[in-house]
Amino acid sequence: MGRVRGAHGVRGLLRVQPFSEQRDTLLLFKTWMLGVGGGWCEVSLISGHAHGGELLVKLAGIEDRDHAQQL
Repeated sequence: MGRVRGAHGVRGLLRVQPFSEQRDTLLLFKTWMLGVGGGWCEVSLISGHAHGGELLVKLAGIEDRDHAQQL
């Protein structure tokens, strides 16, 4: 439903490019599935908001920029 574009800031926020016409739709889902290393990882959405054409989201377990950049 979207693609992680990179990290934002130093607190582990992610920039996400949504594939849906209404970008805020992804924020309605409290559980997200991330494709990581050829597999899938289930994570909880803590918070998020629209920022330009992207979303800035905070996901559980991603606490700093280094971890966010790995995704």
